[in-house]
This record gives sequence, structure tokens and C-alpha cells, in this order.
Amino acid sequence: MPDCSLGREAAPFVPFLDRIFRDLASAGYPGLADRKGDVARMLRERMQRGIEPHRSFLFVFPEGTESVSATGDRCALNCRHCGGHYLRTMTPVGELEARLARGEPMASSWLISGGCDPGGRVAAPSEALLTQLSERGRLNFHVGLAGGREIAAAARFADSVCFDLIGSDDTLKRVMGVDARVQDYFDTYREFRRKMPDGVPVVPHVVIGLDGGEISGEYQVVDFLSEDQPEALVLLVLLPTPGTDFAEVAPPDLQEVCDLMLHARSSLPGTSLAIGCMRPSGSYRAALDLLAVACDFDILVQPTRLARIRALEIDEGEAVNWGNECCALYVGSGEDTLAGQFPDLEAFRQREER
Repeated sequence: MPDCSLGREAAPFVPFLDRIFRDLASAGYPGLADRKGDVARMLRERMQRGIEPHRSFLFVFPEGTESVSATGDRCALNCRHCGGHYLRTMTPVGELEARLARGEPMASSWLISGGCDPGGRVAAPSEALLTQLSERGRLNFHVGLAGGREIAAAARFADSVCFDLIGSDDTLKRVMGVDARVQDYFDTYREFRRKMPDGVPVVPHVVIGLDGGEISGEYQVVDFLSEDQPEALVLLVLLPTPGTDFAEVAPPDLQEVCDLMLHARSSLPGTSLAIGCMRPSGSYRAALDLLAVACDFDILVQPTRLARIRALEIDEGEAVNWGNECCALYVGSGEDTLAGQFPDLEAFRQREER
């Protein structure tokens, strides 16, 4: 067992943490300094379990994945944090079918999603379309509460399945507007896990602060997942979006977000943890990404520049890989699906942020 003291020779992550928390203070978050000891203790616990912290990173820039909505911009729920806004940024099924008929160039993978019906289900596109797409690339299904048809379509065509988990009945009612319970989501998640073929991961997603910026039920989801450790968990953070009911709310307090990240990392020791694409911008995003690197997360989607720099400092880029499709498509898929190690580390550091 490695020496798990916090001396600099025995634990090279200590000077690394010093730099991270100085960066956080410079970014306007000096209060996060109180979390440095908690992070160090968590990393020490991972070493005691035989897990070497910061063993690898996957940075994802998902330009190769096209998002497709089976319902266009229609959603019966009109959730308070979304209001259909994100559906309008996706390709409608009809448009994609027309491009296929014209023989136009296609993406290398697709996120198959759409709006919910009143019961929280996301309809699957036609089998004809799914067949055409699966012959051209990989499919990531972002599903809701589901019945037999949706599960069967995912089992036949999906390379990965993403499923939003919410741990509060009150949040489901007030924010999502769906007449369902937490247990319904937990049961559907388990059903997808049972029905997917080997090699098709079901990747739970949790939006931190979904309840108007307040943490409500997120710990319950992590505790539920700890009973049956998933291959991966994607954490997102509420992004106050213009035109929605939550346009003017504040995102969750970063100290509370850090506490939840630490809980997830400790509770799910072998799970790949990811910070997904939906999160606030600016200094908040920069600080969040630094915390993810410090907390030994495995995957960052569109990481900010300083997080890339700090990650590369740990190992001079030797264990940093990158991908250009949805992060869920890399879970359990093997090194051959990655774009590889970034060929130009300096260009990687300087890459434009989106």
C-alpha cells in the first residue's frame, strides 16, 4: 500500500492542489480554500483503496455528435429550467431524414432525444431512421420514463443510453411538471440496465441545483447509485437560461457543489465521473472545472483553458486523451473509440473555449 501521508514526496498531488486553490482564490472564490483539506483527505482515501489519483483524464469536445429531436421543438412538460429552449437547438427528425435522402455528409454520431409527453416519456424515432443512422455511426439515446417500445428501440440501436435521475418528488412536480415519483425514475433506470445488451452502458445524469439553484435530492441519487455502482455518472449544473422560469435564478453555491462532488467521488470509487456540457459560463465554469480536476473526475466536456493546463501539468499530457463525440459514447467503449492523445499539447492548452 502506498504511503498515504500528505507530505510532498509521498503525495505529489499536494502541490497540485495548492495551485488549484490559488487559482480558485484568484478567480474570486477564496471561500473554497476551506475545501482543500477535504479534497486532500478524499484523495488519500482513494490511495488507500489502491486507486492512484489523477491517473487519466478524458477531455471531450463533442463537435462530431449531432443532437436530434424526435419531437422537434415540442415538449408537453415545458420544464421550468428548459421551457423547450434546448429542443430548438437540435435537428428535427424531418430535417435529418431529408438530408439523408439527399445523400448529404453526416456526423459521426447522433444524440437521439426530444421533448417529453405528459407522462415524461421521450418518443423514439422510426426504426427506418434509426437503422440508417446506426449504419453510419454511433447512437446515444437520451431517454425519459419509458415503456416497452422505447426500451426495445434503445436495446436494438443504442451504443449508450443517458438517463436523467431526480431525487426529489417535490422537484419532479414543481420543476419538471410531471406526475411521477422518484421511485418511477429509479425503476426505469434499473429496467434500462436490465434490458440493454452487454457493452451498452446506461449513464445516469444529475443536474445539480435543478430546483431553482437549490440542491434538493441530488445526494439521494448518489446514494441510490452507490448500491449498484454504474460505469459512469455525468454531473451537470443548472444553467439559468433566458426565456425560462429560472432565467434569473442563481446557480447553486460552488461550495455546496464541491461538497456534492466529493460525496460522489467517495461513494462511487470505481465510477467514471464526468462534468457534462450543461453548466454556467464565465468564472463559475472555470472554478467548477478546476474543482472537477482536483476531485479526481475522469471526464470534462469542453473544459476551460485553466483546467486543461492544470491537468496537463500533472502528467505532462501522458494520460490525457480527448474525444470529439458525446461523452457517454466513450464509457466502456475502449481506447479505439477515442480521438487519441492530443497531438499538440500546446495547441490543446490554447484551444478556444466555447
